[in-house]
Amino acid sequence: IEAATYLFNDLWVHLLSIANNPELSLLEVNRQSGLLILDLRDGLGDAMVQLFMGASRHSPELLRFSKDMRDLTLDIWTPRVMHDMNLKKPAARAQIWMMSGAFWGIRQLMRDGVISRKQALIQFERLIVSLTVAPPSV
Repeated sequence: IEAATYLFNDLWVHLLSIANNPELSLLEVNRQSGLLILDLRDGLGDAMVQLFMGASRHSPELLRFSKDMRDLTLDIWTPRVMHDMNLKKPAARAQIWMMSGAFWGIRQLMRDGVISRKQALIQFERLIVSLTVAPPSV
């Protein structure tokens, strides 16, 4: 748990500084966050995706940590997404979770050699534009 906390805290601090930067548009915030995740060292990124997606079901401590990590991630982004996308809290949290899964998924495809980093960036850009530009109000 101590190692997982150390790994997540460093990433969390970076994501928090990006999310809270009022000079960045939501599109740019997503770009910077996605690049941060795409560029994690392989071992760190692999550990983080396992923790983030809750793949530690055999350990109640790690399972709790994974849930707490997901909750913190949602808490980081919820105010920004509610404001910028004009969404209510449940819709904002759903949007954040979908984007988070996409960030980690595209990273994993790149890591597995399914797509190149260049192709990952192209697909990632398409995704964030489609989800952040002129979204419907819910």
